[in-house]
Amino acid sequence: MAAITKRYAFLKPDLADVEVSFPKVTAGAGVCSSFAVLKFGDIEVELNDSSAAMLPEFFEAGSAVPDGEITLATGWPVAIARIDAATGGGICFGIKVGERVLLGSVPVTMSLEKLAGWLGDLQITATSAGLTVLPTRATWSPDRQANIVLGVTLQSGQSSLLDIRPAFKSVKPARSGVAVDGGYLSRQGSADQQEYLVLSAADHVVYILSPSGRDLDEVAALGSSVTVRPAPR
Repeated sequence: MAAITKRYAFLKPDLADVEVSFPKVTAGAGVCSSFAVLKFGDIEVELNDSSAAMLPEFFEAGSAVPDGEITLATGWPVAIARIDAATGGGICFGIKVGERVLLGSVPVTMSLEKLAGWLGDLQITATSAGLTVLPTRATWSPDRQANIVLGVTLQSGQSSLLDIRPAFKSVKPARSGVAVDGGYLSRQGSADQQEYLVLSAADHVVYILSPSGRDLDEVAALGSSVTVRPAPR
């Protein structure tokens, strides 16, 4: 396919959307999920903006049994599932926002009523690039970076993951590796760790992963020609 450019949003609205230009070595850009961690009081909750089709899979992965829906004060419907007590208990939730869903889970120490109150204070905005979340009482965790994960299929049929994160502005972008279209590309890993590629640029760092752990040379063709840039606001 011809090279295409798509726009994606971080969950944190203070982070600019990104434009990703996919090179001709890709056969398609698939699923997109965006992650960030909120602090509800002393409880950290990882939020996950994904396709609405991911909701049943998220509940199943969390050993959670669906338990109906509630409606937030903001009007958004929320699917609720109870996590099996044998795996620690708690609540999984999915806020339904059109074709997207905002997923997360909380421990057994948080009641459904308190959870509904916290979620009701989130200002959720949906755009074609994804969801953004503006908390009013909750705060973003300073220790966890927001990131966007994209699934990519290469022409050979092999899959790859792009994990896109904002660059630390206090740290100069790495100059190690090979200069490519999107920055500097290097190979990372060790004898006891699966190898992966890192694309470093002024505004973003992209971790390029092969789920199979094989054929990293083919994945390198993706890394050498993909570009990630801040989108116009």
